[in-house]
Amino acid sequence: MRLYPETKFSIEVAAEPNLVLPYFTEKLVGEHAFQIDSIFGKKEAIYNGSSENGQIIFSRSIDSWNKIPVYPTSKIKFTSASKTSILHVRCSLSRPWLVFFYFVYSFQILAFLIGWFDAFSLRDKTILVFKTLGSIIILNAIIFGYHFSELKNIKRILDEVGKQCSH
Repeated sequence: MRLYPETKFSIEVAAEPNLVLPYFTEKLVGEHAFQIDSIFGKKEAIYNGSSENGQIIFSRSIDSWNKIPVYPTSKIKFTSASKTSILHVRCSLSRPWLVFFYFVYSFQILAFLIGWFDAFSLRDKTILVFKTLGSIIILNAIIFGYHFSELKNIKRILDEVGKQCSH
């Protein structure tokens, strides 16, 4: 069982397979600005892409001291069918964030176990259970909120680039 979101989807592009990879590489690799939806309306966001072994790794860049993307990272693989190309996309959290969240979950379990043995009454143990579940639910709500809002933006960006490629 995973405690973090991971989404896989495919997009079909109506263009010759030998044109799609170079076009997507040109439009996604490096730093590019794209129009995205946010809570406060449309805004421009910078995305970074890199090409490795025939696939593109694409994520939203942020201006922070550690440069680790909070938003999910997308891995885009290309396959071909007759006269069309299919992009297989997998969006998930970056490795440093996964390690951090599993560390937080482990700390919560440890705090729960210590609190369980320190609690004497059924009331104290019930409150401890609800506090632990509440904190896990809130953390997961934040993680899933970031994931699905960014997933919507990535799908829209890939659809736009795919439409430009097929023209």
